[in-house]
Amino acid sequence: MKKMIWLTVFTCLCFSNLLAVTDPKETAKSYLQSFFEGDFEAMVAVQDETMRQLFGKQAIEQSFQAFKVNFGAFEAVLDIKESETQGYFIYLFYTKMQKAYLHITVSVDTQNRVAGFYAKPAASPNALTPPYADIERFTEEEVVFGSKQWPVSGALTLPKDVASYPLVILVGGSGPTDRDSAIGPNKPFRDLAYGLSSAGIGVLRYHKRTYSHGERMVKEGISEKGAVWDEYLEDLSEAIAFANRLENVGPIFVAGHSLGGQAAAFAAVEWEGLSGLILLAAPARRFAQISIDQNRYFFPSTGLPQEQLDAVVAFFQSVLDRELPPETEIQPGLTVSYFYDWDHYPMMDSLSKANLPVLVLQGEEDFQATMDGDFLPFMEAFGNSARFTFQSFPGLNHLFMKSEIGVFHTTEEYQIEGFVAFETVEALVSWIQQTR
Repeated sequence: MKKMIWLTVFTCLCFSNLLAVTDPKETAKSYLQSFFEGDFEAMVAVQDETMRQLFGKQAIEQSFQAFKVNFGAFEAVLDIKESETQGYFIYLFYTKMQKAYLHITVSVDTQNRVAGFYAKPAASPNALTPPYADIERFTEEEVVFGSKQWPVSGALTLPKDVASYPLVILVGGSGPTDRDSAIGPNKPFRDLAYGLSSAGIGVLRYHKRTYSHGERMVKEGISEKGAVWDEYLEDLSEAIAFANRLENVGPIFVAGHSLGGQAAAFAAVEWEGLSGLILLAAPARRFAQISIDQNRYFFPSTGLPQEQLDAVVAFFQSVLDRELPPETEIQPGLTVSYFYDWDHYPMMDSLSKANLPVLVLQGEEDFQATMDGDFLPFMEAFGNSARFTFQSFPGLNHLFMKSEIGVFHTTEEYQIEGFVAFETVEALVSWIQQTR
């Protein structure tokens, strides 16, 4: 599952110059500059009170170090888009980093104080259509659905010249994923949508709430229904309702990638209007257990002392045993309560209760959702059930893209431009056609 990175701001030429800036756009630009120059005091000086509480100097510095590791050095701002909403000036910087392209959002209030910062992976400007897509065979349109309070924007691809069609709702993984599930130069959900719609299958994909409304979510806090409901389930329920209102729609399937698979499985139990469930590199393990296993996986390459790994493992074991207060902070913007909330939606229980056909797909070179930790436990639990179909793909990673076999894998391979492998699209098309 992609690591969620919460950052805070970016700024300026120098401390005194930043304080002198009065134009909100210049404040945002200076804030971004200060971040990349490591001038954290200047950043804190122009934050509003809420930002100072959430992201003080130490938290910003920690985020800065994680930023450098994940994305490399800053290279250029390629584009700036401006908007205004609810009394805030919003500036979206399309940014080229050494290892990735990013959308970086800086929000400035009417008092010229920085009220928010958010960074999301973006596609490269040279992103191409996958070779198996036939754009003459489908249409694509922008759609908006959901509540007035939390509108959901996305894209609907529909096959041409068919009386009716099956439809797949794609649910993104952890973190602030956009409708394409873009990471680095890659757009795996776009690839799946174009491939499926070229074969006569409609696809609905949408921005997660953490992508479209991330800053607002941080400011307003978690609702009474919990973080998982806020991040995943409310919008997924709205997506299912929207799909059922479409003209000429046939059977509807929900397909969850990575942590989104756990949300999709719960939806398959609780809500009507679905004909099947698709799990794409989904976890069988609890979220905290995945954190333990991934830290153990990466530890040998870090050069850090063993006691540091032991401390991390002990911490997440305490999370697994529910020994820590829910408000315990893991990183800025993420508390233990998030892990506890996911425990209300146990994957194995959902799959046992879901009275639907289930397709489970897995890349064999995936180091996040793994063959041993996730795919094989699914097979052991449900391999004898006629409802379940399992298929793994040699040489494919967490994004179902080609990966070198037998090497030590890291998230850096997600920065290599490619497409979802055609065999993944073929497997989805075949199963949907047989199941519809």
